[in-house]
Amino acid sequence: MRAETLILLGAGAVLGIHTLAVGADCFRCLRAMDRLQRHAWRLKSLRHLSILDEASLPPLTVLLPVRNQADDVMELVRRMTALKYPSVEYLIIHDGSDDQTLRILQDQLGLHPVPRFPVAELHTQPVKGVYQSEDIPKLWVIDKESGGRADCFNAGLNFCQTPLVAMLAPELRAADNALIQASRPFLEHTHTWAVSGRIRPAPAGEPRALPPDRWGRIQTLLIQRNELLDAVLDTAGGCFSRLSPELSMFRRNSLVEAGGFAPSSPDPMADMAARLYRVARLEGDFMQLVFIPDTLGWRASAESREELKQAIETSQVRAKLLQRSGRLLPGRALIMLRSLWLPMLHLCALSCVLPLALLAPLTLLGWLPAVLAPASVWQLVLMLGERTDQRYRDQDLRALQRETWRFALIGLPLLSLWQLKAWFSAPVPVQPQLTKQADTSPLKSIAR
Repeated sequence: MRAETLILLGAGAVLGIHTLAVGADCFRCLRAMDRLQRHAWRLKSLRHLSILDEASLPPLTVLLPVRNQADDVMELVRRMTALKYPSVEYLIIHDGSDDQTLRILQDQLGLHPVPRFPVAELHTQPVKGVYQSEDIPKLWVIDKESGGRADCFNAGLNFCQTPLVAMLAPELRAADNALIQASRPFLEHTHTWAVSGRIRPAPAGEPRALPPDRWGRIQTLLIQRNELLDAVLDTAGGCFSRLSPELSMFRRNSLVEAGGFAPSSPDPMADMAARLYRVARLEGDFMQLVFIPDTLGWRASAESREELKQAIETSQVRAKLLQRSGRLLPGRALIMLRSLWLPMLHLCALSCVLPLALLAPLTLLGWLPAVLAPASVWQLVLMLGERTDQRYRDQDLRALQRETWRFALIGLPLLSLWQLKAWFSAPVPVQPQLTKQADTSPLKSIAR
């Protein structure tokens, strides 16, 4: 009898803590809803001043790394040059392709060699040539030996001559006004050093399309929660650090002062967040990394269980790197809470259902809403998503709302297991061709 009492007390305590955590999430949803509402009002007022506002935007350089993309490189160029921005240059960094990518660029864009010299000295693989397009004078191509995406960004920074620079991933389908939306925080706050925004999953990256399969919809729910709940509030609290690898905008001088991107890091964007916080701390300057709730683009959604699992593992590796980056990075306790302790709490809460069902079925009826309560948080997150731009259609929104209830019972335990497994597993190994470069990553130096 005493053992049964202890089991009931333990199960009740775990479910009580779980209920408090869900209640805290609901409260955070209300805070995020208020900020998103104010952001929506601000965007509505800015539309009336769009011409004056865009004329004041500083010059920008877009960096696009390409490698072995002969089949779609011209489509990438077309999408990049279609992005709206008043004063922009395009730098395509050719990363030593083994196919005809460079030849296609030369033939289709009318490239010719030009004597453009670097304005920074970040370490990169050797640059073999710089070309300018005859058809698009604002477009340049840097041909270099293969070194990875971070090395491409460093090479682009060496030749960048504008105060702002945007890192664009080839797999992203950016919104037409993505560059304008991402650049406005630099005008509003002089201490803004980097900006990221919402990147939504969609089948084949098609705009406003809802993934047709369950795995893609679960990924949509996860990303929407991370962006609209965590990232918005982290920005308000001055501890946002999850810069998007698909599209992020920076002050060029800040990146150069931070030493550029670390090619040997498993996640160069996570490493760069730590570098920027470190530079600001050493210089005694106030620095802010900003997340805007505007949809900046779409990426391909997960189409299978393995793809979703890989996406979760990648997110956990990034969180683990940020959490281990040392005391100079704010919000480390929140990273540990979201990536480690909350998954443990969800599993413990579900494991308490069986003892209660066997020992006190009537008590279980009282605690069952606590187990199903996460679905209410997901419903609030979906409501938050409809207060921003690029809304889902009504039938797609209803389909996602139905998915939240199934996910709370079936998907959440599986997600928690994947998160814990990825957290305690080894980080992603470094690519062999990048290990010869000197690693100045603060993720190692700060931790010491």
